Amino acid sequence: MKVYGYVNQYKGENEKFLNGIQVDKIIHNRKPEIDFSFAEKDDLVIIKSFTSICKNLKEMLEFAQFIDETNIRVMVAANPAFDTRQAFGKLMISIWTSLNKYDDECFGRKEREETNND
Repeated sequence: MKVYGYVNQYKGENEKFLNGIQVDKIIHNRKPEIDFSFAEKDDLVIIKSFTSICKNLKEMLEFAQFIDETNIRVMVAANPAFDTRQAFGKLMISIWTSLNKYDDECFGRKEREETNND
């Protein structure tokens, strides 16, 4: 397992939020797209906050599903209680993943109904 610090320089972040946290490597993102391709199963990625990677609730729910599917671990430096290696963090990811799936199902159902009515 490797520990990465993820600094979103595109959003003006710097490495200060990692002060005192041991990481194997710091990833500097300079693009608007979020790229976690460097991380593998069970790696830990430390982010400054959810606003570092998500602009809205839908993106946050999609990110939660991504974490769940890839088994990447995430810790939010601004809220250390949110750590997917711990029970609370796992619970939150499970809830958000379920909400995203529910939203997708409802949206898909609505689209099918609108298509059938045309």
